[in-house]
Amino acid sequence: MVAKKIARGISVMMAGQLLGNIIGLVSTLVMAALLIPEDFGVFALATSFVTIISAMFDLQTSSVLIQMPDPKKQDFDTVFTLNLLRGVILCLGVCALAWPISAYVGDERLLPLLLLLSLQPLLLALRNPYFERYAKDLSFGPTTLLDLAAKILSFLGAVGYAIINPSYWALACGVLISAFAGTLMTYLVRREFPGLSLGSFRYVFSFSIWLGFSALLEQMRNVSGRLILGIAANATTLGFFALALQIVEQIMAALMRPFNWAMFSGFSQFTGDPERLKSTYNQAHTAMASLLIPAATGMLLVSEPIISTFFGAKWENTVLFLQFCAAVYVLNGIAGPVWALGMSMGRTRLLFLRTALSLTLAVICQLVGIYYYGVLGFLIGGFIAAAANCAISLQITRQLIGLSYLKQLRNIIRPFCASLVMAPMVLLTQSVLLATAPTWLILGLSMLVGVATYASVILLMWAMAGYPAGPERLALNTFHSVRERAGAMLR
Repeated sequence: MVAKKIARGISVMMAGQLLGNIIGLVSTLVMAALLIPEDFGVFALATSFVTIISAMFDLQTSSVLIQMPDPKKQDFDTVFTLNLLRGVILCLGVCALAWPISAYVGDERLLPLLLLLSLQPLLLALRNPYFERYAKDLSFGPTTLLDLAAKILSFLGAVGYAIINPSYWALACGVLISAFAGTLMTYLVRREFPGLSLGSFRYVFSFSIWLGFSALLEQMRNVSGRLILGIAANATTLGFFALALQIVEQIMAALMRPFNWAMFSGFSQFTGDPERLKSTYNQAHTAMASLLIPAATGMLLVSEPIISTFFGAKWENTVLFLQFCAAVYVLNGIAGPVWALGMSMGRTRLLFLRTALSLTLAVICQLVGIYYYGVLGFLIGGFIAAAANCAISLQITRQLIGLSYLKQLRNIIRPFCASLVMAPMVLLTQSVLLATAPTWLILGLSMLVGVATYASVILLMWAMAGYPAGPERLALNTFHSVRERAGAMLR
């Protein structure tokens, strides 16, 4: 029953994420057409500073409500109070640092932009903690609908502003609308209201402190590349990188976020049964790899026709950055859902140590790379750091549940091999069509050939393995169920 609820939750979240990210991609396309790379660069620099400042006080307190066996009202009140205090501190902190940051970077546009963006952490801090009950109960429909509605409103607001005033202010407008709408809807959907209390401070803080440190370093790792590139290069180059990140994250988030959150809730159900936890992890790892590895590989292969078809010549320098970002997500698929596993077992200190080491490696590799070899060295250094992070994640999984490296890598054999076969088929398709077909046709046929090749190879390997339990069986069962329902409706 729990496995079915987890699978249903992943399906619901993935469908919602896919639809929401389609909206996000359309928004990105429109904004890229209305704005210039420098606008994206200035906004990326401002949000990088806000993200780092916000992460300094991010204890991830809401996650403890999912991990708790039976959270009480005092627990919800404590989480809300801590979040509110954090939001006020962050808002004032960003306002106080806005001028020094603007002066240090030497870009006066950052000052008013940072002042406006200081409202985002305050709006997010007011989120209703009772909304986490849905995730606790493995009910992900409300969360999915909330995220989708917030993205629609953000899209309408950002694009509407960009049409009236095409500048980086439109991007800021979208961020604030998303934060306000998302918070408001947690109260409209869940009619329970928290109070002010610190009664559960010790328990919440003991769980969240290492998670907060980990979140800080995670955010620093995520933005370190943008800061290094923005300071060492220029706003236009950073704009190309920021757009590439936005494209990849819009697509890959539809695959990764459902797994991370659904498996966090799912693994929490089995922490008292080591063998069942290990079995569930193996299936989750295979399922994540079966979607993430081919999706990231495919994006790497079709980066050039994607940029040429949808964004045009002024964004052609984004291709290299897009290929780099996609390659990193291939490594994430190999690493597996280690974050969800560590969270469910309450091993937040271990996750912090992983993030600290990953951040250190990323900064060192990217700085050395950009110093000696420029932008290309920066990207190569980032990939080396990501590969090291993948190895660290495999070690943490081994430490948590005793799953050897070989057994973990065995989970990804079928999707990895199928992606290796898919790659030359897609490249061959592109080389044959390159001289005669328009880029949109090359993109469409490349995607069609890639999906057909990957599906054929992975199903063949599944059959050769004796049809074991895994994502292939779930996909076939879902297909048969949909076909039967469609047939019944037609009759």
